[in-house]
Amino acid sequence: MSNSLSSFKDTVFNYQIETFFLYSCMARRRYMRDLIKLETQPFSSIAPTSGFFTYAEFFHKDGHNELLNQTLTIIALAEPKKSITSQKIIPKNNPNEDASFAKTLKSLTHLIQKSTADYQDQTKKLNKEKEYSHNLLASQKQFLRYAVHETNTPLSVIMGNIELFELENGKNKYISNIEVAMKNLFSIYDDLSYLIKKDQIDYSKQDIELVDYIRSRIDFFSQVAIKSKSRLLFQTTKTPKIVNLNETKLQRIIDNNITNAIKYSFENENIFITLIEDENLYKLKFTSHSSVIQEPKKIFEEYYREEKLKEGFGLGLNLVKKSVMKRV
Repeated sequence: MSNSLSSFKDTVFNYQIETFFLYSCMARRRYMRDLIKLETQPFSSIAPTSGFFTYAEFFHKDGHNELLNQTLTIIALAEPKKSITSQKIIPKNNPNEDASFAKTLKSLTHLIQKSTADYQDQTKKLNKEKEYSHNLLASQKQFLRYAVHETNTPLSVIMGNIELFELENGKNKYISNIEVAMKNLFSIYDDLSYLIKKDQIDYSKQDIELVDYIRSRIDFFSQVAIKSKSRLLFQTTKTPKIVNLNETKLQRIIDNNITNAIKYSFENENIFITLIEDENLYKLKFTSHSSVIQEPKKIFEEYYREEKLKEGFGLGLNLVKKSVMKRV
């Protein structure tokens, strides 16, 4: 830096300078605020001086381009050489000030260069981690798609054979236990299937008789409730209640609330499912006797479960929330 200034002083001394244009990097203004005046004042004492602060400058020489940073670019407009005696004398700065100034510039430049190098290294690492996370997530989704697709057929075969066996031989406790386990698997399968397909498939709406539909889902899970020493009780009026809804999303809402009630209710407690008509609205309530929810605001978050010993992924109520907010 000091050599550059000395060389520039020697050059300026041999010309009749008409004006200076100074282009200083913003980094110099930010980190050397108190030295800006010291840096520019000598030029204004020689000729009119103007310029501005930049965010780096482009430099071209001998067919090569560079991006300059933390630099002071000086452009001087001058007449041809004149006698030295006719030129103004550049005021000399204190040698100690020049040395301190150059030392400060050197330290700050080193700091900025190291910080830039560290930033670039961190950016590369973050980009690699981002790419890895993206590939991992894509692989996970692809695995779930295959798993869900391949699970559907064996589940249907097992369930169909359970029903055929019961028709020919009647129920027994072993078949009942298998049936309960299968229905739990079906509920998990339906959740995962909907989770994968919800953003890819446009589920159409249809007219559904709400009372009959809720009864069918209660019948499906009644054996599961009995196995957990609970009973599902449905309360509503006998009048038909026709609604225009998406059946897949409606099933997720009803099934997840029923399975949660079965899972968390105390033994030998009834689970009440109530459908009431309030003006132009139908209100569906699920009521059970269970432990107090410690974090009510978190129950709709993905993967949140208060009782880790219970089965499940913590996705059910999150799917219910998304289904309701998207207006089933």
